[in-house]
Amino acid sequence: MRSCQQQLGFGEASAHRMALLAMDQLAWAVAGVRPGFEVGTAEEALRAILGRGLVAVWAPSA
Repeated sequence: MRSCQQQLGFGEASAHRMALLAMDQLAWAVAGVRPGFEVGTAEEALRAILGRGLVAVWAPSA
């Protein structure tokens, strides 16, 4: 990612946001193919998912 950042010339804030969005995409992909996995975007949501006996997958961009 950093070499792409240098080549294209976008700053740290953009690189950080893009990394968070990539993590979100992976969270939704993993949860979409595994029964019992559910996406959460905040600590409270993640705890609620775990409380229901499911696997919590964090999507951090929110």
